[in-house]
Amino acid sequence: MAKAIALALVSTLVVGLAVCALPDYPYPTVWGTVVGVIDGNRISVQVVGSTAGDWIVGSTETVRYLGSYASAAADTPCGAVAAQVNYQMTFGNLVYLEFDEVMRDPDGTLVAYVYLDGIGYSMVNAMLVAMGITKATVEEPNSRYASIFLGLEAVSIQLRLGCLPLP
Repeated sequence: MAKAIALALVSTLVVGLAVCALPDYPYPTVWGTVVGVIDGNRISVQVVGSTAGDWIVGSTETVRYLGSYASAAADTPCGAVAAQVNYQMTFGNLVYLEFDEVMRDPDGTLVAYVYLDGIGYSMVNAMLVAMGITKATVEEPNSRYASIFLGLEAVSIQLRLGCLPLP
């Protein structure tokens, strides 16, 4: 129990400090309700609104997290934990999507930074990395927050949080 409380406090502190270091990018431009959690990397979002006119309200999109990667839930305990935490954080909630240079991967899946707030402070991708349950990834050219994710991963490993392998 004490480890869980310490994990929550450290994660909040790390994410809070990371947010202060984030550059001034535009607010997320698409928002929707999470109607499904596929695994620790992907969610299904039903579009509710957008500041751009090319989104169909009511359509459902699969969204993969940028900067964060978890093994498939069936393959590893860490993947199962990532899927469960992802579910608890996002399912049924309104989320906001921020896109980087490339909006879709080759199979057509949206790739985005996913926020629990509309002004871009509580990024799900970063929280999963900060908790040590997903690995930081860099996917050029979508690397806007790469240094933040790599730093969060280093801190989570150093503090022995989550289930990532120790150095």
